[in-house]
Amino acid sequence: TFETERSLSGALGGGLLYAEVFSLTTLTRRILADAGVRTSFLSPQGRRIIVRRVADDSIHDLRAFAGVASSAGFSERVDELITRCKQFQIAPEQLEKAAAELPEGTPLAEKLIDLSLIYKRVQAYMLSRYLDDEDAFNAAAERIPQSFVKDAHVFIDGFSALNGQTYAIINALMQTA
Repeated sequence: TFETERSLSGALGGGLLYAEVFSLTTLTRRILADAGVRTSFLSPQGRRIIVRRVADDSIHDLRAFAGVASSAGFSERVDELITRCKQFQIAPEQLEKAAAELPEGTPLAEKLIDLSLIYKRVQAYMLSRYLDDEDAFNAAAERIPQSFVKDAHVFIDGFSALNGQTYAIINALMQTA
């Protein structure tokens, strides 16, 4: 954002009056704050702690991951998978559906079922308590039409990664601004 602010300031002749530069995360947090969302934001380490707790509590319900759920690195790997699912707007139910389309008892089906179970329980635990960046992006995309962005001029300088969430935010910006 600093580089963009500097470039914009130079293009405008040295000032940023009535112009604001946001990263996607900062824009998201501003929209949510303006909408009155006061949920605590959870760090990646906090998410991993929740994944670890859920996995430990679910050990008897797991099929493929029961033997490795307590191992070092498990919560980090599962957190990465859940994060990717959220980024590409894949719900736990979609993982279950994909598992149901595979032959029963196959390793991939078992892993998808376990991942879906942990994902659902992590979401349930976080509901009304915490918000991670992925959930915040989805919530902000829904609130953009009622935000300060309405009828504003928006210029997109670039994104480091494009995924389903980024496209949803861009779509909401294009329809609102």
